[in-house]
Amino acid sequence: LTEEKATYLDELVLTAISDSMTCGIQPLIDNIRVGTVKVPAPRTDYELDLCRNLSELLSKYGTDMKFYESSVSLGKYEYEELYRTNYFQGESSEIIYTLSDKNTRYAYLSSKVYEIASATSINKLSECDVLILGYTGARSKEFDLLLGDVKQIICIGKSDISEEANEFYMEKDVEIICSESKELLFQ
Repeated sequence: LTEEKATYLDELVLTAISDSMTCGIQPLIDNIRVGTVKVPAPRTDYELDLCRNLSELLSKYGTDMKFYESSVSLGKYEYEELYRTNYFQGESSEIIYTLSDKNTRYAYLSSKVYEIASATSINKLSECDVLILGYTGARSKEFDLLLGDVKQIICIGKSDISEEANEFYMEKDVEIICSESKELLFQ
């Protein structure tokens, strides 16, 4: 954003609560004014303490903080949390969410989430156009069974897509993109 010379961001939406969210936001708000930060509603006392720390930091910059339950509008996009585990110190939070506009529906899966999420959440993934497998999620073989309208699969990190699934997706003309980098740009 600083390379684009942005000076103001209306809203910033966090998809998960973690120990690193305060230090992760610090460089952004040091350089760009942010109107509101939207955070998933805390579910544990530990998550609530982390949100209090974030709120304290944001107030020093004149930035508001609001909680959302499971969905939030982002201009022309709609964010919907399908599944999220509670965050506890030192553990990762597993998450499935979708981001969609009127043309495209993206889905993001983190690490082991496919193993523990509800069938309803997993079924909604088959309605997505683009499936993004998070850094460790790309190593999960369970998504091989995912059918539906997926047109593109983006793996952040090394993928363990089985040969059978790879052939299945190739027959359906599904584009598979893998990147060793955690930062992946796509249109």
